[in-house]
Amino acid sequence: RSNKEKVFRESKPAFKDGLIGHTTSNFHRQTWLIIFFSAAAIMFNSGFSTNTYLNNQSHSPPKSSVSRSDSFHQSSRDQADFYDVVVPGAGPAGLTASLFAARAGLSVLVVGSSTGQLSEAETLYNFPSWRGNGGLEWLTATKQQAVEAGVDFALPGLMVKTIQRSGTLFSLNILGNKSVITAQSVIVATGATGKRLNLPQEDVFWGKSIHSCAICDGSSYFNKNVVVVGGGDAAVDAAILLSRYADNVTLIHRRNDFRASNQNNMRMLKELSNVHLKQPFIVVDYESSSQKLLAGVNVKNVATGSTDHVSCAGVFLMIGSTPNTQLVRNIVQLDNSGLIKLTGGTSTSVEGIFAAGEVSDNIYKQAITAAA
Repeated sequence: RSNKEKVFRESKPAFKDGLIGHTTSNFHRQTWLIIFFSAAAIMFNSGFSTNTYLNNQSHSPPKSSVSRSDSFHQSSRDQADFYDVVVPGAGPAGLTASLFAARAGLSVLVVGSSTGQLSEAETLYNFPSWRGNGGLEWLTATKQQAVEAGVDFALPGLMVKTIQRSGTLFSLNILGNKSVITAQSVIVATGATGKRLNLPQEDVFWGKSIHSCAICDGSSYFNKNVVVVGGGDAAVDAAILLSRYADNVTLIHRRNDFRASNQNNMRMLKELSNVHLKQPFIVVDYESSSQKLLAGVNVKNVATGSTDHVSCAGVFLMIGSTPNTQLVRNIVQLDNSGLIKLTGGTSTSVEGIFAAGEVSDNIYKQAITAAA
């Protein structure tokens, strides 16, 4: 145990059988409470540095955290190190969960990168009280806040390779480093990856003119033409929402029949004068303007092979996402869509393993709910 843990446990006897219990079950209940209440208390600061204290950052956490981090990050030899909580994933769910675990006096390690879906968002208009430029800035600020609370962050490129249960503890093998980390609890916050068409120029326009969230980025397209790709409920909902902003919305679906289950929305969609259905078509490539902006999409009729062009300033790919559950696929129960199945709150089918964010969310899929 680190000095930080000893000081905390010995100086707070009132917590013995309460929030910071000495039994595994009490500890797991405490971790659940940390995640549950994280949304209610998160606060923001601006102007943070992008570096953690591992990279000569001026704002340093407590010395006990520094020594723990030094032993893990600055040594390449085989070793075992202990943390109360390890969080695979450094998106909004992982950062806020780690922040509140550290505020409760627990030793926390976050392993993951900040290159997920939120980092690609150039604007973040639908996160209350946030007035920064975009998702990456929010991630940087929240990470800095977690660092100042004492959270350790693995160096970029290090990822959790495997999780194995060892009695009441968990052993985590770190990919890219020979270390084995032991943890009392694990909070899986690995998020989801939006599906793409994998066409040329898609990476260039992604996050600028190509999006996967209409409620996040739709307001940027007032009086412009947009395209929605997909045939399920998400695509229909996006087209309806975007019709309030855009001059014209073209909904492109590869089949003649939509898979959307909400028939009321389907009726509403067909009544909208500025929504145009294009079936059965697929997008075959993106077209850019002389200013290197998105100018439109070229499409092909899958039945006849005929081609067409649709002018637009933005494209919304509403074709689903893949939860990043490979790490725990053979450990915890998953639902039919591959999401981690929750048994109550944020608990999974395995005591001591919790899930937060889009890795277990099949409804909201927003940064604010991931942070909750």
